[in-house]
Amino acid sequence: MPLTYDVRLYSIEVRRDRPKPYRLRWVVGRRKHSKSHQLKAQADGRRPTLRADGRRPAR
Repeated sequence: MPLTYDVRLYSIEVRRDRPKPYRLRWVVGRRKHSKSHQLKAQADGRRPTLRADGRRPAR
């Protein structure tokens, strides 16, 4: 997979009917990713890490 700095974060999606209702979605290049959390604070706490990873060069 080629190196890319094209990272897009989406707002936290709330799905009340799920055991982990707060879903964080992001896209790196053309590849979609998501992670669900039980608490909104957990999902919100992951956003700065993803934002920083988009600025950090690959090793």
